[in-house]
Amino acid sequence: MGVNQMPILPSSSEKSLANSAADPVPATAVRDQLARIVNSSGFVSSARLCRFLTHIVNRTIEADIDGLKEFSIAMELFDRSSEYDPNIDAIVRVEARRLRAKLKAYYEEGQGAAADPVLIGLRPGSYVPVFRWLDTQPAKHREEIGATGPGRTCIAVLPFVNMSPEPEQDYFAMGSVKRSRARLRIYQD
Repeated sequence: MGVNQMPILPSSSEKSLANSAADPVPATAVRDQLARIVNSSGFVSSARLCRFLTHIVNRTIEADIDGLKEFSIAMELFDRSSEYDPNIDAIVRVEARRLRAKLKAYYEEGQGAAADPVLIGLRPGSYVPVFRWLDTQPAKHREEIGATGPGRTCIAVLPFVNMSPEPEQDYFAMGSVKRSRARLRIYQD
């Protein structure tokens, strides 16, 4: 596997992963975000951190959170033997701290594109990554409900109701709606 290539992720099932049950992040969105991160300029030069991040994300997607303990990570990722002692060798904690710093830089210092929809984070004291939508509504959900993208304004012209006692004024109400819509159309992008 080359340095610029993202490791292949298992495609077991399209589970939803989230810290918020209200808006879960699908596994495909997490995989896409992982690919963007490991191929970014801040990560591409650190194969060890890419391998670490990919490992913990894969384990979380596979729902193998029990395998995300310091001892098992040291043996599987950092080639430590069964005599590994975390009190003597802090490799996992040190690399986790470096990974947190790189992720923070990726999202805060603009390494991540503005189009990054998912945040992959690692809380201190844990090796289980968190997945959250960066936007309050994922883009696909916005499209489903017909909302506009960021920085765009949407105006809806609803039908006017003829509240006069004269039914012939319905024509005036309908004409006003059509005229308003036609005039607003000249302002679209």
